[in-house]
Amino acid sequence: MVGRHDSPIDSVPVILRDAIAGAGANSFATTIVHPADVVKTRIQLLQAPGAYGGLRPPSGMVDVALGIWRSDGLWGLWAPGLRATVAREVAYNSIRAGCYPAVREVLSGGGDKDDVTLLQKIASAMITGSIGATLSNPTDVVKIKLMADKDAFGGSILQAYREIFKSEGP
Repeated sequence: MVGRHDSPIDSVPVILRDAIAGAGANSFATTIVHPADVVKTRIQLLQAPGAYGGLRPPSGMVDVALGIWRSDGLWGLWAPGLRATVAREVAYNSIRAGCYPAVREVLSGGGDKDDVTLLQKIASAMITGSIGATLSNPTDVVKIKLMADKDAFGGSILQAYREIFKSEGP
C-alpha cells in the first residue's frame, strides 16, 4: 500500500494493545471522577450509626466536599486512594478489555468477528468481567479504606495489603 509505514505498535500483540488501551482509558477517566468517589465514600461512612459522634453529619455531597476542601485543600479530594483506584482500574480493565477479543474468538469457534452471536458476546463479557472483578477486588478494599482515611497505612497500597491480610485474612 502506498504511503503506509509499519508502526512500532504493529509489533505489539493485539491482546496487549487492548489491555493497555483499556487500562489507560479507564485509569484516566477514573482519575477525573475520583473526587466524587471520595465524597461518596465519606458520605456512606458518615451514615453509619455513631459515625459523627452524635453531631449532625454534613447533609450532602456539597457539604462533604467543602469540608474536605477546608481541611485538606483541593488535593484532599484527589489524594485519598487515588493510586489504589488507578491500580484497580489497571487490574480490572486490562483483563476485561485485553482478554475479551480472545475469549470471544474461542467461544465463537474462531469464526469471523461479524458472525459472533449476541449470546457469545455476552458470555465473553461475563467471563472477562468476572475474572477482572475477582482479581481486582482486593484493590477495591484497599481503595475504599484509603478513601475513608487518607492517613491509613501511611497512604501505601502495599502496606494496606499487608495489614489487611494480617488482620482480616485472605
